[in-house]
Amino acid sequence: TGLAVGYKPSGTGKCWYKKGFLDIHTDAAFGSVDPLPGIGSANRQCFCRTFGPSMPPPPGPPASPPPSPSPPASPPSLPPPPLAPPPSSPSVGPLPCDELERSSLSTVDSCALRPNVLYSGCPSSTRRSVPQINNLGGVGPEGDATAEVMRFERIGFLDNVPFDLLITNSTPVYYGSEACEAGCDGVGNGVFIEMPVQVKTNYSFSMRFVDPASGDRDVTLPAFFLSGFDFDSSSGGTDRERMSARADTGTFTFSAGSEIAVSGTDPRVGIEFADMGSGPVPNPTDPLDLTPEQLAVTITLLFQNTSSFSLNVAYDDDDASNLRIARNVFFAFTPTQLLNSTC
Repeated sequence: TGLAVGYKPSGTGKCWYKKGFLDIHTDAAFGSVDPLPGIGSANRQCFCRTFGPSMPPPPGPPASPPPSPSPPASPPSLPPPPLAPPPSSPSVGPLPCDELERSSLSTVDSCALRPNVLYSGCPSSTRRSVPQINNLGGVGPEGDATAEVMRFERIGFLDNVPFDLLITNSTPVYYGSEACEAGCDGVGNGVFIEMPVQVKTNYSFSMRFVDPASGDRDVTLPAFFLSGFDFDSSSGGTDRERMSARADTGTFTFSAGSEIAVSGTDPRVGIEFADMGSGPVPNPTDPLDLTPEQLAVTITLLFQNTSSFSLNVAYDDDDASNLRIARNVFFAFTPTQLLNSTC
């Protein structure tokens, strides 16, 4: 293709040309000069390879990290699709536009049904719009809720008929110190669903679309997007966030940012997305306007023929002394800049 290729001798840190990458042909650092002008971060990719201690390093960096003679033509087209790096992600390409147009999803409209709420025992800074029920797994923050679930009423419409989103847990829920933040986010006017997770824990929950007019009968949506944001880590990389997704009905394809490692290939079994050591990234405020750093720690899923799906969120930490901190994961029913096509 004639496109520039770089390598990073240290093999650590961020995947970005300014972060110590050298030209594969000249060994000169790219520095602040973009070697791929006009090509966005969603269309660049790093491939990592670890050598055994006995392998001689001198010939390695210039010639070995890029694949040997035969792979140059195949990695962009063959290995990446199961792992879904943005350039060859299953969700990039023609979209099911007719199916997408049949339904609409908006946590903003649903959260607006209960504005300006401050839960008992929560700091005043957490006053915000909230879901209609906000007590997933019985851990609050709505301590006097009628059920141990999270429910967003009238979150969307399918063929002009409204439906709800019902979230239930399948394992104990660990919000930790961020419990008051759960539900509608306090920054984006409810555009995000905010799910806290305590350090060194994980928990699983399912999201179901239901029709309250028929006793919460399942509602199958032809197609919709769900994006996960802010799967970052600490500056030292000792703590990091990850999530797994499984289609309980239907299926999904996905696109993941450049700082996300992907494990698994079958949506009906489950696919894991984990931060690779991005470092801290500012929380998003608009899912459709992400910086390159925010986009690198984002995942976008395109579900089809789905009424329910399951997620697991986790906060890992190698430091045994960190026991009280918690972080927040954000979800929104929107596409992102990871997609190369639109309807």
